[in-house]
Amino acid sequence: MILLVLLHACTTVVFQWQVGQANANLSGAPNSLSKGARASVWTAFAFWWFGVTYGQESFAGVAQKGAERQLISASVESLLQQEISYYDQEILSAGMLTASLAKHTTSIAETSTISLTRVRVALATIGTLLMSMVLSAKFGAMVFPFILIAGAAGWLQVRALQHVEKLHQASQDAASTIINEAVDAIATIAILGQERETVHAISMCKSDAKHLRMWQNTNHAAQAVGECIAFAVGALLHWWGARLYVRGDISPVALFAVYEGAFGVIFVISPVLHYLNAVTRALHGWTILKSYLQREPQYAQKDLSQKQSASVHEAMHGDIIISMEYPTRKTHLALDGLNLRLRGGQVNAITGTSGGGKSTILALLQRFYDPTEGCLTFGGLDSQAIPLGLLQSHLAIVSQNSVLFEGDIRFNLSVGTVIPALCVWAELEHVCRQACILDFIQSLPDGFATDIGLKGTRLSGGQRQRLCIARALLRNPSVLLLDEATSSLDAANEAEVERALQNASKGRTVVVVAHKLQSIRNADHIFVIAEGKLVEQGTHDDLVEKQALYYDLIKSQL
Repeated sequence: MILLVLLHACTTVVFQWQVGQANANLSGAPNSLSKGARASVWTAFAFWWFGVTYGQESFAGVAQKGAERQLISASVESLLQQEISYYDQEILSAGMLTASLAKHTTSIAETSTISLTRVRVALATIGTLLMSMVLSAKFGAMVFPFILIAGAAGWLQVRALQHVEKLHQASQDAASTIINEAVDAIATIAILGQERETVHAISMCKSDAKHLRMWQNTNHAAQAVGECIAFAVGALLHWWGARLYVRGDISPVALFAVYEGAFGVIFVISPVLHYLNAVTRALHGWTILKSYLQREPQYAQKDLSQKQSASVHEAMHGDIIISMEYPTRKTHLALDGLNLRLRGGQVNAITGTSGGGKSTILALLQRFYDPTEGCLTFGGLDSQAIPLGLLQSHLAIVSQNSVLFEGDIRFNLSVGTVIPALCVWAELEHVCRQACILDFIQSLPDGFATDIGLKGTRLSGGQRQRLCIARALLRNPSVLLLDEATSSLDAANEAEVERALQNASKGRTVVVVAHKLQSIRNADHIFVIAEGKLVEQGTHDDLVEKQALYYDLIKSQL
């Protein structure tokens, strides 16, 4: 690619000299080549230029696609490694991130590859100026002051465009967020008749009009100055070249060669100034992508001794002790002095009033967040001392909203394994049998190869939930987390899922969060949470006998 750029630049300079020679011949200057030889030279030159240009543009296209893929891969990899709390920021919505990756990676890749082709313009310009100075210093020097003025106009244009991009970014991010939410909730928008209001909300995402207008005017003025210079230099070159020729200070060959070269330099000023728009957008995009690529995940990590490292697997089967505080806001604690001992190898149920902190406990168990005070231990090991990937490899969760991906059943099951490529049919059938969904899958014409559609929409709610249970079991977790796993199902599907969960609970620690108390009455231990505190604990019969909060919750569900 670089070699082709250099060849193209050299070819441009040679072409300008050749044009000067040809024009000089028209004025009667002697030429040692015959007419046929000159025709052969020009024909060969045309094929040469075509080959160099074609090769350069072809390599530029391939390089652009490769750079775009690498940027997207690196950015997504970095984003996926960030802690969950990173995405709690309002400025990092799904719509904004999606639009940002799509827009900026393309802009950077396109501009970076085009920049290589623009290098040949710069090299050709330098070569042309050197040729002009060699052939006629008096004539060639006329171009230099105007190039400096054009450079100053270009610098001012870049500065103005940087401010324009920053002002546009906020409104674009807000609009992307609304669009993403609208597409995700299109059925809700339709039933509520909010189509016009949604479009209006997007149209109201505007930038700071006063400052935007000021910097846009600066950009337009700088671009106008740059384009005016081209015509001013053209007029001046005609006048000055004619004077030098009349006085005999320049030969016809030098006159036409410098003319051709100077006009080549002058009339690339306008395209280059337009190209600065793309460069500025790419620089702005790189600033944003660089913030993703260079950010280190903010996970608290303590040292783990060699002895402790060897016992992590055993520890994950032990009791889980929660003793902590965790804020939802600076003035309000989601968990306030909470102390729990979740029994290893048993079913531990957590229930209570809405907003009491139940789901927060599950998030902390998965180390999506770290407590402000206190600790979380698995079998006596501090959770922060266990490498995050190792800890999460021992966990699996089945949530209220079934999370499935576009693809077939086998793909959705295999994503639960550490190495999906090593997943074998016997394992798939075993976990699906435990999840009470094997018969259904085998009844399908394509079996495990059946495409389930976006988010699993081609399956019923109960089928999606049982598929998620099978995926969790394929992970063979030490700790199984169930977050309202049956709350959105009808009675028939709930019974099927309950049977699947009973199979899934054997031989592992299970933590169940539930509002439906009927689903946890057989739990080995029940914890009742209210306002971030533990208010009751015991078996179902024990808590009913106390006739306190748990008893009141049961009566409210009768």
